[in-house]
Amino acid sequence: MTDALSLTPEHVTIAVTNPTFHQNHTQFWQMLCYLFTDHEQQKVWRKISEETFRTIMEQLHVVMESTDQYSTIRSNQHLLYQVYMTGLISIKGGRSVAQFQAHERYSVLQSFHYLYKQLFALNVSMPLFCHVAEDLHF
Repeated sequence: MTDALSLTPEHVTIAVTNPTFHQNHTQFWQMLCYLFTDHEQQKVWRKISEETFRTIMEQLHVVMESTDQYSTIRSNQHLLYQVYMTGLISIKGGRSVAQFQAHERYSVLQSFHYLYKQLFALNVSMPLFCHVAEDLHF
């Protein structure tokens, strides 16, 4: 990704469409942080497409599985929680959990499940799988 001052939500889409982007873990984690910054008075994550978010979730799964130090995951648990919740908001939208699980791409559901299991193992307070927490503040 480029200089933080010149980044736009479109840079996220461009980055994740590169099938090897996630291999640079440092840039990938920086991109995840960027999702929760403001761009034109709105959080970046609200400005990216569902399809881009699907790709982020799939790549995040690969990044987490290939992370050498579990401390990286532990130290980013709040960020991962935010990605999980905003991913659900973006991708699941107004669909019921049953509709989401029945009609979503298998690889995306796998990614959500993997992330959910990791957060649960870190003792993060989580609602039921594929449910959005009611007390979100981001």
